[in-house]
Amino acid sequence: MSNTLKFGAGKWATGTDTVLAYNDENSNFKPLPFDFTRASTATVVNKLGLIEDVASGTPRIDFLGNTKGALLLEPQRSNLATYSEDFTQWSVVGSPIVSSNFGTSPDGTVNADRVQMETGDRLYQSVSTSNASFSIYAKSNDGLSHTVNMRDGSGIVNYNMVVTNTWQRFDVYLNTSMTNVQLRSYENNVDILIYGAQLEAGSYPTSLINTSGTAVTRVADTCSQTPPSGIIGQTEGTMFVEADLTHSAASNQYLMQVRGDNPNRLFIYREGGTNKLGCFALIGAATIFTSLTAVATSGVVKVAFAYKSGDFAFYINGTQIGTSSATFSIATALTELFIDQNNSVENGFYNYNQALLYDTRLTNAELATLTTL
Repeated sequence: MSNTLKFGAGKWATGTDTVLAYNDENSNFKPLPFDFTRASTATVVNKLGLIEDVASGTPRIDFLGNTKGALLLEPQRSNLATYSEDFTQWSVVGSPIVSSNFGTSPDGTVNADRVQMETGDRLYQSVSTSNASFSIYAKSNDGLSHTVNMRDGSGIVNYNMVVTNTWQRFDVYLNTSMTNVQLRSYENNVDILIYGAQLEAGSYPTSLINTSGTAVTRVADTCSQTPPSGIIGQTEGTMFVEADLTHSAASNQYLMQVRGDNPNRLFIYREGGTNKLGCFALIGAATIFTSLTAVATSGVVKVAFAYKSGDFAFYINGTQIGTSSATFSIATALTELFIDQNNSVENGFYNYNQALLYDTRLTNAELATLTTL
């Protein structure tokens, strides 16, 4: 099973506006650069488990819960919490005590604030929005567990975070209209460290966007390639993706696609508004093969789509989902490869562990082995 293209799989090389894949045919590795764009800075969790800043245009390899790293692709989001680290700038109800730069935060520097609270004390930031995810990092400062409530200003939606002696990121989806977000204590002698407050439109939290007085926007990530001749199989081939579906867009979501022009393309996708994964072969504007099945709404999946005239197959997590004996002939050469997008639109925004491209139709046994979790 020699790859014509290997993307990720623990082998990451990045630079400004580029991330490399590899060709390992004949055990001869050749770098194949993908074009990458993000017109803003961003953050990522590095190999040491620390949050670090990444420059504009630089791909992010995220090691959160993944020792091999994953390419982090996210939608555009804005942090509406204008002070993400300086909680002395937040308003109070009662008499909470906030001490700046008291402890070491998840970014490895001493910029976490200490908060001491009694029953009924509140720390809040005024912001008018709706249907937003509120997240924050918290850790006990005295070695004891403490329960602190995250909520919108009215308390219609709230979540009790149990703060322990380990840094955790807590989040709650506030599907309401709100004028502020709050941390509220329901017990005495609360003593915790907090860091990285974020309020963003959307049902799930994305990577931390640091703010220090105004809302800040992180622009979306994109990644694509026009590979050299011979990388994409014209008469047969196999696409493989291993990605985390936990947080992704709501519309049609393209995990991987090869194409010549719009009437000639083959892709693996997630159907918009459902928890279904599918494959699609459109040749000469005619649907040659498609297969779709329900999968878990979150977590890592391994998906393979093998194509050859008269011999299609689609596998997910070691199981054959669909096959077809439909025939085809491609008049327009397949020249483009897209990761996480459909010709620069309809991004899915997944964490990619790896993506592989073969210029041969792998056997069904090989497909089952390749996709087994």
